[in-house]
Amino acid sequence: MRTSAWRDRRVLAWLAPLAVAGAVAGGTVVATAGPSTAAAGPPQISAHDLVARVVAGAAHPVALSGTLHESAALGLPSLPGDASAASLSWQQLLTGSHDARVWVDGAERQRIGVLGQLSEAEVVYNGTDLWTYASATNTASHTVLSAGRPSGDTGGSNPAEQVTPQGVAAQALKAVRPSTAVSVEAARPVAGRPVYALVLRPKDARTTVDRVVVSVDSTTYTPLLVQVFGAASGPAFSVGFSKVDFARPPASVFTFAVPAGARVTKTPLQAPVGGPREAAGSSSTRVLGSGWTAVLELRGMAANLPAEVAQLSTPIAGSADRLVPTALVNAVLRPDGTVFVGAVRPAALERIAATTR
Repeated sequence: MRTSAWRDRRVLAWLAPLAVAGAVAGGTVVATAGPSTAAAGPPQISAHDLVARVVAGAAHPVALSGTLHESAALGLPSLPGDASAASLSWQQLLTGSHDARVWVDGAERQRIGVLGQLSEAEVVYNGTDLWTYASATNTASHTVLSAGRPSGDTGGSNPAEQVTPQGVAAQALKAVRPSTAVSVEAARPVAGRPVYALVLRPKDARTTVDRVVVSVDSTTYTPLLVQVFGAASGPAFSVGFSKVDFARPPASVFTFAVPAGARVTKTPLQAPVGGPREAAGSSSTRVLGSGWTAVLELRGMAANLPAEVAQLSTPIAGSADRLVPTALVNAVLRPDGTVFVGAVRPAALERIAATTR
């Protein structure tokens, strides 16, 4: 069965930031601008070549370790949960800012630890084993992955793939279609390293996204920072390294030792988001559309929304549905418990919700 903790992480994967960057995963990038014209910094490179190098690097991730900083400025209130406790739940990662430690050794070994004031939440992925752990509750979840799957494929169940700059950028650059203007612009260093700023600007007026800026290391072509901008001058969502080291982490980092007294549950491998729906009456997800206006449909999820989110909703004229607006991602709540979420302007999202049954 699917536990609520796993379901929360799958919602997180779209609400922040894959509801935005995941829209690009439908295939919306085309390099249209010329090379960087910065007076100083790394050598010039065309947008086309930079996109190609980032995509190629995503297939064979470099080894690294470092500290990540994530922040969200969506205009949401603080959501339920102990602010001092680390969590991988979307309630915490959609508001305020958070730090995490990250270790990567290629596509088969990854570890991420979200830091709280008094606790830590971890994901450890090592070949056929995927572990999650929350120190606040001393609980762990273990998923055994099939040995015959493609390298690095965890069926969409690995949060480490979803909340790092590399994971977000890889989703954003999976395919190439002419619905985005891409340029390379001058950029300030990230974590002390010179970078290229790969700027993605949607051409679709229905999206709330103004631009996505991916800061790419000029030596390894590893994304070090992803910023998503809406109408405001500052980023609505940002995740990037404050410290990074490209030395290979010790193998012992990727071995998870169950803490003393921890309660362990076994979790089956899940189908990726957008796969077949589950039986009627259960919660399920699917992706509607593609590109910048892709929308995530979540059936049976409205009851799981905190009251603070529901209280932000406003009635939609001529409908029983309700709209939850934020600075970047909007949601429509339907009386039957279905939620529609996307980086889509309210009118377009309301039409999708009204015509989807």
